[in-house]
Amino acid sequence: MKKQRIWMAAGVAACVVWGAVAAVMWAAGSAKMTADKVVAMVDQTPLHTLSGDARADYLDRLAASVNRLSFEDRRDPAFEARLRQEFEAMSPAERQRYLEETFDVAIRQFVAAFNQMSRSERQSLVEKAQADLTKAQTEGLAAEERIDDASVEKMIEDGLKVYLSDASAEAKLDAQPLLEQMQRIQQRID
Repeated sequence: MKKQRIWMAAGVAACVVWGAVAAVMWAAGSAKMTADKVVAMVDQTPLHTLSGDARADYLDRLAASVNRLSFEDRRDPAFEARLRQEFEAMSPAERQRYLEETFDVAIRQFVAAFNQMSRSERQSLVEKAQADLTKAQTEGLAAEERIDDASVEKMIEDGLKVYLSDASAEAKLDAQPLLEQMQRIQQRID
């Protein structure tokens, strides 16, 4: 009889523990941010419909949601297109603030993913980035679309620090052509 009570208590305790584990796993799964959830949030509350504190709060929630995305989710084409539309609806000050809030997480995710890519994947990405940089340089941005130069320089400096400290030697070598192109552009600007 005493053994039976001990086994019964152990069984109840195990059920309680596994129930708690299941609840935590369910909560974590529903709390996981996805690109689809961010797009749904953006579609539900378009930026152009907000002003004042509501707009600032929304941008904070957007940045926090984007920071919770995986690198793969950030590269989702539908997500990128919709987020670009939202970014273009921001004022220059809002863009700067958004970038300041999301840049560190994005660059760290990028460097980690870049380290995991094969050499051919890295080279392909570097070639695409060089083409995008050349295109952006020739097209330029309207004055009202620009982020102030000091903020851009700070993001570049911070990004390079992360890259130089976290990237593998092979990844650094593969990215060298892009870094050299960025350096030439920077020298022309100075």
